[in-house]
Amino acid sequence: MIEVFPVRKMCLLSFLLLLLTLPFLVHGSASAQTETLRVMVYDRENMPEEYGSCEDNAWVRYIQSRVLRELDIDLQFVRVKRADDVAQINLLAGQNEPPDIMFTYEYDFWLTLCRNGLVADITDELEENGSYLKRSHASVLPYGEIDGRQYAIPSLRSTTDVTSAFIRKDWLDRLGIDLPKEENGCYALTAEQLLEILRSFQQADFAGRGTDAPAFLSYGTTYWPMLLLIEGFYEQDAISDEDLASRPFFLYDGAKEGYRYLNTLYNAGLLNSDFAMIGENDKSQYGQAIINGDVGFWCNDSWYGFDSVNGALTKLYSTDPSAEVAAVDILAPDGRPAYKYTYHPYGMMVFVSSRSAHTDAAVRYLNWLAQPENDFVLRYGFENEHYTLEGNMPVAVSSSQMQQPRISVTDLALMYNGYAYAPDDDIDARLSLGMYMERLRSLRRDAWRVAMTNTFSIPTLTGYIPASLETVNILAAKERELRIRTIMCPAENFDEEWDRCVAAYLSAGGSRAIEAKRSAYRESIAEKKGN
Repeated sequence: MIEVFPVRKMCLLSFLLLLLTLPFLVHGSASAQTETLRVMVYDRENMPEEYGSCEDNAWVRYIQSRVLRELDIDLQFVRVKRADDVAQINLLAGQNEPPDIMFTYEYDFWLTLCRNGLVADITDELEENGSYLKRSHASVLPYGEIDGRQYAIPSLRSTTDVTSAFIRKDWLDRLGIDLPKEENGCYALTAEQLLEILRSFQQADFAGRGTDAPAFLSYGTTYWPMLLLIEGFYEQDAISDEDLASRPFFLYDGAKEGYRYLNTLYNAGLLNSDFAMIGENDKSQYGQAIINGDVGFWCNDSWYGFDSVNGALTKLYSTDPSAEVAAVDILAPDGRPAYKYTYHPYGMMVFVSSRSAHTDAAVRYLNWLAQPENDFVLRYGFENEHYTLEGNMPVAVSSSQMQQPRISVTDLALMYNGYAYAPDDDIDARLSLGMYMERLRSLRRDAWRVAMTNTFSIPTLTGYIPASLETVNILAAKERELRIRTIMCPAENFDEEWDRCVAAYLSAGGSRAIEAKRSAYRESIAEKKGN
């Protein structure tokens, strides 16, 4: 565990005066030795005009001032749209003067950039200027290595949970339906039970949209909002670590039956018919359906809708005090909880451009960001002004005070995904439950418990696997095509459509990618045994 010292209260007047003078501090204190460091920052397109922009707002000026004063580095931020980050990073990385520091959640994309010579080797700089990082991130640094050299500082996750399902418990209560619980305290349903509940929701028409309106909400350009239902059909004992490392999710044993189940829901009118039109980066329609109370069941990230005054669950509870949502697991045919994917302990791959003339300054800055006293103020603000402490857990003074004036502040805190230096056994702190509406805290804890029950993670295959990297985009498109076509086809055509889409995936390079990953996995196992 890394010790953290929360930032104590700064007088509100003093803080406001500081923010007013920051532009002068930032641009008026640079010395002849000051280095300019350009750092990528996400633009989530959610900032009101009065807040500023992701490149220039009060908190950006705060961090610029501190870094200039403490490290003699003049920070400049470069906007990258979160909705199109891979394409924009790819473009920026190839420019003559790209940002010095960039990051991506896409491991294979980072490998491709490395392979193309666009990522700096920072091994020596880390040794010289990364003393804190070497301790705080020791468990994840190996994921940023290629052939024993350091090409990224992976951010450290506070938790590794991924997906949960959510159901309107108040609707179940109105129907007199009790949710069964497992030994771990989680609510859980079989696929058959869920099917009957969705039919009951549809007929009850609690949303007043008619008895043919869908009760299950999803979107189709990615598998996350459907994954838990598919995982509920995985044949866990038939899936080896080698399979996890080499196959895509839809080719795990049992996954086909998960897609058949989704096809059943679609053809029964229980799944929204426009799911294929709703994109990963355009989820306002999805969230609004939850807020409006139009649907009774959905799957998503276990944290979806919690973390903002604009979150779907926050708004639902604010507008409908009688609403009650429960986290629910899906039981496999053998009675075990769904076999669920979890993240690796790392999040973003944070890297330095090979064209940067400031690799030393970049590592010094990342080392500074990794120190808890610096991360904590970016993540939570100032004690008693933005939060109070209950044990290790910061609790927002108010949701509007915590969230609205601090939009996307955590996008500046690159070295951690969440409160990763909280005590390992303090899950409430690691989930930052104090940042949520009080009514939602137990739900977020339950969603985490669902997501962390009966799990697996995919073995990381470090280094280049050309057959995989060269086909990643076309195979992703083939997988999207399979997902949409097999779910939307008539039930009697499902097997034929499945076989056609799988064959198309394999012939487009899927077979070569799978075999290359199998070989890489076997080599990694042999190497470990040799050591």
